[in-house]
Amino acid sequence: MDIPDENCPSPLQLKTFGSNRLCEKSSEKSCVSITMSAGGQSYTKVRGKVTGYVFNSPDGFKTSGTTIDDLYVDGVSITHGSPREHVWTYAAAGSSNHRCPQNTDDESYRQPSFVDSNYLCVRPADFIGENVNTKDFYDVPLWTTLGNCAGDCPDDLTFCVTLTQATSDDLELRICTDESKANEDIYIKSFDFYVQ
Repeated sequence: MDIPDENCPSPLQLKTFGSNRLCEKSSEKSCVSITMSAGGQSYTKVRGKVTGYVFNSPDGFKTSGTTIDDLYVDGVSITHGSPREHVWTYAAAGSSNHRCPQNTDDESYRQPSFVDSNYLCVRPADFIGENVNTKDFYDVPLWTTLGNCAGDCPDDLTFCVTLTQATSDDLELRICTDESKANEDIYIKSFDFYVQ
């Protein structure tokens, strides 16, 4: 799904910044879900990418959530099944005071154990500098850097995950932030998922 060509899927709403047409959740301090059908197809591999933008200072994995059903990340969670099983997490960390696991030894920024290494955490400040007007973050697309893709994963995707067992579950994409929209927000430009 690409936002310039499509409407935002419910319950997301359209937010425009200049020529950027993005989707956001209307609620604060929450996760909002979109379900993507697997069409009943049995699969063991999930591949995909999400392009997002960040406002102000999301905290990556430094939230109060500790389980997969909690608000455990400022970013995007991809899961399948009920109860949920983790596929991939896109985390966003804002300024110098907000870290990704790879940027710090501080345990409070570590990903939950169920995430393991299936995540990509990005700080816009790493590309545009620490002391910028926060509106500049809208112009820096996140999660376009290659994640853990290897072998049969196309270069234009950011994750390839092999599940522990076959499933035909639908996929769930959750956009999550744990503070007010004035303090942090996540916007989605596009997402693509493939199962095999």
